[in-house]
Amino acid sequence: MTVTLTREEAQQVLDALEGSIDAQEWEINDHITKYGEWYRPKRVEYMKQQLANTNSTIETLRARLSAPEPTLVLWNVKSNRLASPSDDRAQVFAIRKLEWQGLTDEEIKQIVGGWGSLPIDGYTRKLFDQIEVKLKEKNT
Repeated sequence: MTVTLTREEAQQVLDALEGSIDAQEWEINDHITKYGEWYRPKRVEYMKQQLANTNSTIETLRARLSAPEPTLVLWNVKSNRLASPSDDRAQVFAIRKLEWQGLTDEEIKQIVGGWGSLPIDGYTRKLFDQIEVKLKEKNT
């Protein structure tokens, strides 16, 4: 399931997470102060992992919020081309102009993982880069 947030809603989530960092750090320090670091070490490790997860989520949200807003373009669906001022408005729709997103090394590992014998090395990366170039040529 995908949930879509407005920029304002995402900023509210980010603000709430940033506010929870102090509370998480306080809880860890309070536990260590009261009981010592070696009392219930799994609990301390769990709290530290949750703090790390919160920090990771904050960084992801900051990165997404700092990304530029997508550009909208007008497309004539009847002629399957960019719209011109003289086009019939009933045939023109605003669509998001998407920036090309290449594959990450992790995504390549997921794709070739099922092939078993194909190593994830410079050759594999170059192969996927060439596939991306050809797809980009055909789709832009």
